[in-house]
Amino acid sequence: LVMGCADAIRGLLSFISGPLIGKLSDATGRRTCLVVTVLGTTAPVCALAVLRGDGSDAGNKRRMDTFVTMMALSGLLSATFTVAFAYISDVVKGEKARERRVAAYGMALATLGLSYSVGPMAGGYIGRSSIVTENEADNGSGLFAGAASDLDATYEEKGGASELAGATTMYNADGEHRVFLLCFLLTAANLLYMMYILPESRTVNPAVRRR
Repeated sequence: LVMGCADAIRGLLSFISGPLIGKLSDATGRRTCLVVTVLGTTAPVCALAVLRGDGSDAGNKRRMDTFVTMMALSGLLSATFTVAFAYISDVVKGEKARERRVAAYGMALATLGLSYSVGPMAGGYIGRSSIVTENEADNGSGLFAGAASDLDATYEEKGGASELAGATTMYNADGEHRVFLLCFLLTAANLLYMMYILPESRTVNPAVRRR
C-alpha cells in the first residue's frame, strides 16, 4: 500500500512537472535538464548506497522511509525521456529526418525496456553472488556444493528454517549494498559524461534565458 501510494504521487508529480521541465529545457538547454532529471530519477536508489543498514529493524525502517519518500518526490524531476526525446529532435536533422527520428525514438525506448529486463536480473545475480563467495571462502568447495553444504550446516546449527532465514540475511546485506553502490557509480559516470562530453543540442538565446 505504501509503495503504491508513493508511486501514485510520483506519477502525479511527473505529470505536472513534465511540461514545465520541457519548457525549461527550451530556455536553458537540453544538457542541463538531462543532468537534473537523471540525478532526480536515480537519487532514491543512490541514497541506499549511502544509507547502509546496520541490520536492526530501526535502521531498516529508516532506510525504507527515506527511499519511499525520495521515490515519491522524484516525480518532480523524472522527465528524463521528455528531455531525451527533445534532444533527439534537435540533433536528428537533414534528409529523411522524420524517419530517422522515429528510429532514434525507438532506440531510446528500447534502452528503457532493456533496463527493466536486464537490470533486475543483473542486480539479483550481483546481490546473491556474495552468498556463494562467502561460502566458498569458508570451505573451498564448488559453486553449488559450497552453498548447499554451508546452508545445511547453518540449518542444523540454528535448528530451524526461521533461524536460517535470519542467518542468510547477513550475507544478503553485503550483496544488497554492492548492488546499490554499483548503481551509484554508474549514475556518477552517466552524469560526468553528460556534463563534460555530451554536446549541447540547442543554442540558447541569452535574451530568452534572461526572460
